[in-house]
Amino acid sequence: MSVDINSSGETGMVEGRLLAVETSGTACSLALYHHSSLLAEHTLYMRNKHDEFLAENTRELLRQCGVSVQHLEAVAVSAGPGSFTGLRIGAAFAKGLCFDSRIQLIAVETTASLARAAVHCLFPHHTSILSVVPSHRDLVYIQNFDRSGTAMTEVQLVAADEAKKRVSDEMLVCGPGADAITTTESVSIPGLNRVNARFVGLLGSELLAKRIFVPADEFVPSYQQEFEVHTK
Repeated sequence: MSVDINSSGETGMVEGRLLAVETSGTACSLALYHHSSLLAEHTLYMRNKHDEFLAENTRELLRQCGVSVQHLEAVAVSAGPGSFTGLRIGAAFAKGLCFDSRIQLIAVETTASLARAAVHCLFPHHTSILSVVPSHRDLVYIQNFDRSGTAMTEVQLVAADEAKKRVSDEMLVCGPGADAITTTESVSIPGLNRVNARFVGLLGSELLAKRIFVPADEFVPSYQQEFEVHTK
């Protein structure tokens, strides 16, 4: 993937400025943060458009904000689990932006970004959060978090029917796989059922403040499974 993005504006990196990239699912999504404040976002909910629009939309988002890539301190990318192809495209793009190590790379677990966003939507009766990301066939990735968004389990790949058995009324279910395993409106909030870069940037900003980075040349998304070729 070619990465050649420039824009006129300020000169020099701005501390705390972060570009969030989400391509782990259907959305081709970008968000610009300064510390924990969301400055702008651009999300396209269309399948198989990541490779076509990611660089173009990034260029436009930064242009609208009057900044360029060299003004970023970090790029936060959704690191999976999710679509193999989507994760590969997002990782290649983010690594390209961080190729000279001047811009730092932050890997944000997809399920963790969903849980972090869900923290703001909890009701008093919710005791935990379940992030759900669809895989293929009738399988989903699930991970449990407490009310603060801290992981209580590792990511697991299970059948949707099995995941349904683990859902309770005290659990807030979020993520693009939530509808597949919930049966009542009380445990699922529609606004949390799509992954977007706003969620990635929210957690990414916290990781930036803690200086938690990964070497761009060593980063590999969490594919969880071996790639499978799907035929009609």
